[in-house]
Amino acid sequence: MFDDNDPERLANFSGAVPDGLIDGTQYAGIVDRISENLANLEPGDYLSSITFVMHCVNECYEPNASGAVVPSRATDTVTALAYFIMTMAEAMDIDDLQEYIQYQRETVVPELNSTSTAIPFYDVTNDVKAVLDFFDDVDSGEFNDEDGE
Repeated sequence: MFDDNDPERLANFSGAVPDGLIDGTQYAGIVDRISENLANLEPGDYLSSITFVMHCVNECYEPNASGAVVPSRATDTVTALAYFIMTMAEAMDIDDLQEYIQYQRETVVPELNSTSTAIPFYDVTNDVKAVLDFFDDVDSGEFNDEDGE
């Protein structure tokens, strides 16, 4: 767990990690798959949005070649998602970024806090019932793909 002083200590670190000491293969693969899933995201499309979220969650728990889930995988996934958020924020105009943050604080967070069905805010139209119905259909086996299977 990080504490509030860790970023400053890291920024002031004058040493270097020796080459070959850290294997970034897992992290690079996660960033690549998130990039691919982000490229397939259709903004504003409900099914596309929940598919993206589910891919990100699954990325945390993808088993390795021996079938084991590596605990560091969730940390790598969160770190990769944070990287995407930070680079998108850097690309935004400061006023747009502040407006986005204000919207999250004033609209999204109160909505999440006020509902007894605390689920991620996938559907910006507040159609929580549709999300719950979807998961009920999946749980009951009534969910079919486009081929009817």
